[in-house]
Amino acid sequence: MTRRTIAFLFLAAILIASLPAMAGHRHNDNHNSHLEDVDIDFEDDGTLVLDPDGYRGESLTISKDLVLHVNGERVKLDDSEKMLVADYYENGMKVVLTAEAMGRAGAKMGVRGVALAVNTIAKVAKLLDADYDSDDLERDVEAEAESMEEAGEELEKQGEILSGRVDEMGRIAKKMRSRIPEVAELDWFD
Repeated sequence: MTRRTIAFLFLAAILIASLPAMAGHRHNDNHNSHLEDVDIDFEDDGTLVLDPDGYRGESLTISKDLVLHVNGERVKLDDSEKMLVADYYENGMKVVLTAEAMGRAGAKMGVRGVALAVNTIAKVAKLLDADYDSDDLERDVEAEAESMEEAGEELEKQGEILSGRVDEMGRIAKKMRSRIPEVAELDWFD
């Protein structure tokens, strides 16, 4: 087995071991996201719900027909405010869908990494067979490793898209705070 193969297996093991920590990662590297410490979700009826940690009783919801509620109270909107709310809702939907897709892709990568490790261990035993040597093992492992690397690169691209969408939500949130008095009262929404 070459140093490259051993290095890959070591990195795969580290990746697998770190998956639980990555699953809880929030996007706030290099800048503050307005979603930091805010749970964002879509209800079954399509309502976007933002529920901040540590702000008991405060919330912001936007229904699929773009009705805004702040702390449970309906907010009357003019046309320009309604457009901001629509932009925020649309970006929120994209963020949630992208994050869910990334979570599924990350989980699949983790399963593939475990399978690769198990298969590699099984193939090491095959080295005792005269018809299978270290070159065969290296070829098999590197082929799967390249496939996983491509999947990782695609996941990274999705992460960049997600980051852009979260940033856009932040820009829209700032506009909403400046134009909608009820939203401006929410210290956590910026």
